[in-house]
Amino acid sequence: MKTADRTPKPLRILHAVEGLRSGGVGILLYNYFMGMDHSKIAFDFMVHCPEAGLVEHLLEKKGSRMFHLPRLKHAFRVFFQTRRVIRQGHYRIVHVHHTRHSFVQLLAAWSCGVKVRIAHSHDALVPRGLHRYTYALYAWLTSRFSTHWFACSAMAGQYVFGTGIQSPRFHLLRNAIDTGCYRFNQAKRDEIRAKYNLQGCLVLLHVGRMTDQKNHKRIVEIFAEVHKRNPHSRLLLVGGGVLEPEIRRQVRERDLDDKVLFIGQTPDVPDFLQAADVFVFPSLHEGLGIVIVEAQTAGLPCVASKGRVPDEADITGLVQFIPLEEPNETWACAVCSARNPDRAAFAERVRQAGYDISGEARKLEAWYLEEVAR
Repeated sequence: MKTADRTPKPLRILHAVEGLRSGGVGILLYNYFMGMDHSKIAFDFMVHCPEAGLVEHLLEKKGSRMFHLPRLKHAFRVFFQTRRVIRQGHYRIVHVHHTRHSFVQLLAAWSCGVKVRIAHSHDALVPRGLHRYTYALYAWLTSRFSTHWFACSAMAGQYVFGTGIQSPRFHLLRNAIDTGCYRFNQAKRDEIRAKYNLQGCLVLLHVGRMTDQKNHKRIVEIFAEVHKRNPHSRLLLVGGGVLEPEIRRQVRERDLDDKVLFIGQTPDVPDFLQAADVFVFPSLHEGLGIVIVEAQTAGLPCVASKGRVPDEADITGLVQFIPLEEPNETWACAVCSARNPDRAAFAERVRQAGYDISGEARKLEAWYLEEVAR
């Protein structure tokens, strides 16, 4: 007679994400999961992007289950398919990571009697015009059907939860990383700069999806001004997206084809952070930006958009904030003057600021287990 398997099963957390690409929320969740005890915690995902991203493949190899649902604009289909996934998996925690439509899956979780329903804000988009009223309704519904509120910064929290960030229901969950992976490495810097023929160049770097939010058109404009001042400057663009053809056309029109390198999506982001001299981050809106934490860990000076990237993103003193309303010349001046001769010291500063994944992942693991046990 076979004996029953008495090995305790891990608590499975059901996350809802738009996609699991090579950056952003996907890599954040991967970092947290890899820092946890997998005998106690498992992550499963409802994904609303039909294409499987790099992080999705990595998580599947670690035992995560993937459920591909319709895009969020199909709210009724998403609602009923979410209910089916929850009921089949008997999930006790549902953790939703959408910017505006979290309430759809939180409502589904509420209707299934899920005990812990987390709304997690990763962005701080300020709506304009009539969108303000729509977003206000979405935010109210999100707060109504969630039991706990998470955000990566106070600004991201205020965007969805307003004054609720003063509530015990609110928790700040840092965009933590493995600081050891991003610590400055002179040998790697020399290797990458030699590979891409960047010796003696001022190298600007941006890492991010090519979407409106990341403001690649402005990045190219800023670089064009930098290149006027320093003909030995180069721009590295890591990432891809729907706007890539348009950005490539803009680069050609400015006759910068051989000065701008389109790297595409790659798992080697730490290597390019070593090779660069300045990180340029003129986003239209950010909750915090995990990549700006990675850049500071590598000791890389950063120039970011004031009021669009939260002040909290400057965890080392390496970030200079400039309003988007300032001309490209102002941005170029900041880029050309940005220097940090002691890059190796900053990984430890980031760790001391509480952004190392090893400690933060164990805190979240303990929180999950405690909430279910209540």
